[in-house]
Amino acid sequence: MRTNDFLTLQNRATASLPGRAVILVAVLAVLQGCASISSGFKGQENEDITPFAQKTVEVLVVDNLHIYDSELVFLRFFVDEDLVELDRLQEQLDSIDMFRDEVINYSVDLVRITELYTEDDEIVAAYADNLDERIGPLLISRLGMPQAEWDATLAEIRAQPDLLAALRKFQPVISAAGEFYEDLIAAIEDESLKALRAALASRIDVEYGPATAYGDRAYLRRGEVLTAMFLLDEFQRGDETALVTLRESGLILDPALKLGNNPTRAQAVKLYNALRVELADNTVVISELALDKSDFRETLAELDRQEAKIIAELSLARLQFATWSRAHQALANGVKQPAKWMELSVQAAKAVKAVL
Repeated sequence: MRTNDFLTLQNRATASLPGRAVILVAVLAVLQGCASISSGFKGQENEDITPFAQKTVEVLVVDNLHIYDSELVFLRFFVDEDLVELDRLQEQLDSIDMFRDEVINYSVDLVRITELYTEDDEIVAAYADNLDERIGPLLISRLGMPQAEWDATLAEIRAQPDLLAALRKFQPVISAAGEFYEDLIAAIEDESLKALRAALASRIDVEYGPATAYGDRAYLRRGEVLTAMFLLDEFQRGDETALVTLRESGLILDPALKLGNNPTRAQAVKLYNALRVELADNTVVISELALDKSDFRETLAELDRQEAKIIAELSLARLQFATWSRAHQALANGVKQPAKWMELSVQAAKAVKAVL
């Protein structure tokens, strides 16, 4: 591989968050010590593997799937060590990130292997050894693949005549991993994310519920008081039926202020003055609770944004692996420029970032 190819891979790897970049740069640094590609090795295979790995890095080295406390404004007051729903979600998102990192490492290792070896049997052996060292333990511990099944699969891979044949033998494992990956994403979308939203919504309601409920009631009462004052004004202007309407409306809550069958104008004036005082009090209450209601709306809006962000990123992660798997299958089948399968993920990633 040319030095520029390694630099391209490294630059794309370091475009991500520092934590992931450190891991990837450590992997890519190993590659920089390799010599130039041997022109005698399966020309087209090698030409395709390098851009395949480059495109994998470009597609999958993205921001970690996480809800960071430092990014929260209103929700940070509701996040603490007792929020187990968030811990569960973060663990699952970590698994998504780990999965993507291993896909990148696997792809870059293909370049390293084809760089270090020129004979088919050496390449296949190195490929199998790499799988046994890096991928096998994850398949057994995370995907639950029985050791005997992995040993049998690995033996078939070792028996292949060249790298492409070995890649084809490994493709079913990639497909199985894709099913596990899809189940993990679906569990986050259908269970963990909803559980976290419900837990946060409950905490938000405890904090803001009484204030918003009382503020809403004060606002409704303000409308009732204004209606009562309007009817009294109508009575003052000569509409004798206005007091009947007011008496039957139930808008007067204080028993001492309720009008009888034949109320005097003095009683009407007393009621009007009392309603003006209540209106002023309600206006003060509504004004004092306005900030609480605003914070309540902003908190819910932030919760909506965080949920939408995770859902969008999960959809992108699903597409990323699906297109990578298709690209890997195309690579194994000898299709020229298999990395083009991943272009859809690149465009989707740009669209998601533009929206978020």
